[in-house]
Amino acid sequence: MKLGFICPNLIGHLNPMTALARHLQDRNHDVVFLYSSGAAGLPFVPGPEKDHLDENRPEQSKMQGEDALKFGVGTVLAQTETILKSLPADFESTYWPPQFHHTGPFHDGKGREKLNFPWERLTGEPLIYASMGTILNGRVDVFRTIVAGLAKHKDLQLVLSIGDQLDPKQIGPVPNNAIIVKRAPQLELLKQTSVCITHAGLNTVLESLAQGVPQVAIPVTYDQPAVAARIAHKQTGVVTSLDKLTADHLSRLLNEVLNDSTYRDNAHKLQKAIVQANGLSVAADLVEQSLGVTKEAGKASGD
Repeated sequence: MKLGFICPNLIGHLNPMTALARHLQDRNHDVVFLYSSGAAGLPFVPGPEKDHLDENRPEQSKMQGEDALKFGVGTVLAQTETILKSLPADFESTYWPPQFHHTGPFHDGKGREKLNFPWERLTGEPLIYASMGTILNGRVDVFRTIVAGLAKHKDLQLVLSIGDQLDPKQIGPVPNNAIIVKRAPQLELLKQTSVCITHAGLNTVLESLAQGVPQVAIPVTYDQPAVAARIAHKQTGVVTSLDKLTADHLSRLLNEVLNDSTYRDNAHKLQKAIVQANGLSVAADLVEQSLGVTKEAGKASGD
């Protein structure tokens, strides 16, 4: 079977769908990304430059974080299952039609750019990983506040990923327990992280939960307030806002998440749920079922 993926051409959108595409490729389907500027090593067909989404136009990014894949036969897949829908006590809703399937996160740890990171600088102290995402990451004041908040914790170590819009030197003097980089190997770092400071972007939150890491969420825009509301509801972390963010306030929030086992226990519960959900396999099964492809046919050469 030949399968075409159409995904918004923005940083942060493509990665989850490439994981699903790789999973389908492993089942011997031919996959290609359409109107893409790249697909993490998978086949792609570039589109006209004018058709690319403009990250400076928020109205083009309303679907950010949903990472939905639609098929003509009426099936919609979304990787938001664990924090948004499937577990008891989440927000009740009758909105979703029966053809909408919450499958689970699309993570396989592949297809990411290899980054140079100073692993030798990690001290073994409890690690705080902070990232404000890949799109809205130019707020030097926010990054300075995060650094100042961590400076109050001499027994912790901070890794702060600031993105490509700023130079680490713009953050100013930083304490010895802080590592400031433009981009960080997020998945690998989360495996060693005690708390994740995040903008509540869906990908970062799901990747944190997949490692059982609680969060301090500072939502900015788009779907982030909704994701942050689920963090608060599930008590996998605490939530604040940009207008309340000070070094002292952030320090208190870190103390709360680090010292109250409720947050880590709940993050671990969702970590187990993510494993049980097996999102990639479920999503691939649904793709095949929607297109009338049996597993045996999928294993044959793509028709």
